[in-house]
Amino acid sequence: MYKEVSLDPNCLSHYHYYGLLKTAFGFEAGRYVVAPLKDWLSEAYQAAKASEHIEPVKKKSITNFLNKLRQDKAQDKIIMPCYRSHISADSWLNWLEYQRAVRPFNSVISERVENALSFEDIIAGDHSWTTPPTVRVKKTAETIVEALSSLLRWGGNLVIIDQYFSLAANPVLKEIFRFLQAHQHTVNITLATSVNTANPEAVFKREYGASFSFIPKFHLIVVPSKFFHDRYIFTEFGAIKSGQGFDVGPELGAQADKLSFHLCSKEESQEAAVWLKQIIDDGRALSLALN
Repeated sequence: MYKEVSLDPNCLSHYHYYGLLKTAFGFEAGRYVVAPLKDWLSEAYQAAKASEHIEPVKKKSITNFLNKLRQDKAQDKIIMPCYRSHISADSWLNWLEYQRAVRPFNSVISERVENALSFEDIIAGDHSWTTPPTVRVKKTAETIVEALSSLLRWGGNLVIIDQYFSLAANPVLKEIFRFLQAHQHTVNITLATSVNTANPEAVFKREYGASFSFIPKFHLIVVPSKFFHDRYIFTEFGAIKSGQGFDVGPELGAQADKLSFHLCSKEESQEAAVWLKQIIDDGRALSLALN
């Protein structure tokens, strides 16, 4: 559900792209600019400063904003996923060429790259740009994990809060581990569930530890039933919410055959994390490190 966008820093020589950068990217937007932050900001700053299309007052707005991005360690407009971070280049154009060989971007925005999106394409709602707030997903392990794949690919700390998401005999959890074998950037996985698995250490070792070579640190938290109403999967980069959860299910020829995944606000995901910590601290939840 989250998209990787390569935005040409030279676009900042036009004021409308400044508005795009400021409002259309981030945790809650469902897309990020992917770039080496300092290099990209330097090129964008020079493009804005040298622009003949922007009046001085508006230039100042752009350069001030770019300076704030440089200084703000918590900025969430521009990211550099670990799997792309080994590549450097002397210009954005060369960097783009190298990165496309690693993995294509969901979209490239540029006025000077062939077949890239322009501002007019974005306004027109090009499908490679749009991020629908809700995605309907078949109840198979493969399609569920595919919908989560950007967050899993980017890595970090993965939190799953779903009272019915079992540690044992869970095809979605197995598919997550299978995906992570090729994308080894997840540091920790925390599963908060109300399903109380007997001997969870043995279950984890048998079903996952024995099957996969790459296993992040894994914490199981058994929470009170019905403590969390919605179900969440989130990392530092984004959050997805599903009222129906993240489990597989048979096709019954009904509207409920598909799950609905929604982009979740940063505030709500942080609130869920705070509640999770609180019930661990006050003894209402059992927390176990399984590896």
